[in-house]
Amino acid sequence: DMPVTECIIDIGANIGEFGLFWKLKDFSVYAFEPDVIEYDVLVKNLTGESIHNVGLWNSSTTLTFYSANDSGDSSLIRPETFKNSVQLEVKKLDDIEIPKAIGLLKIEAEGAEPEILEGSINSLTKTRYVTVDVGEERGESKESTLVSVCNIMFANGFELMDFNPNRLVVIFKNSMISD
Repeated sequence: DMPVTECIIDIGANIGEFGLFWKLKDFSVYAFEPDVIEYDVLVKNLTGESIHNVGLWNSSTTLTFYSANDSGDSSLIRPETFKNSVQLEVKKLDDIEIPKAIGLLKIEAEGAEPEILEGSINSLTKTRYVTVDVGEERGESKESTLVSVCNIMFANGFELMDFNPNRLVVIFKNSMISD
């Protein structure tokens, strides 16, 4: 058996079900979950993996994080309804040490996907596949991030592989990395 040389990045990891799927297939998982309640469960589900209780963005700063645990809609973009808000340290994915090539980068950030991608430009160069939730979840107006996400991905050498219109999820392949 060949060792798995690529890792999985799970941004918006929630309680870790996506990461757990890949961990069971012997991938290293780097999981990011800013919400402390979900994070506490995440560390139990992904024992031994690289778990980060931090928000990701296009710069290193402090932003307001809006908690909406009941609906799973916590976000750095102010949603229509939320339980409470906290000040949250955010970083760029590019500023986090990830020694392996990235096989799959998953982003589900309730509308903050474009900013996260803008902070991940260097990381994208060593990423094979990217899947993004582009659902109608951005802010009070509940916009989709489909157009801005596609524009960022196309500008960075990715091609659109598939789109699930029911869940509003897209998957891209890095055209610079051969299979």
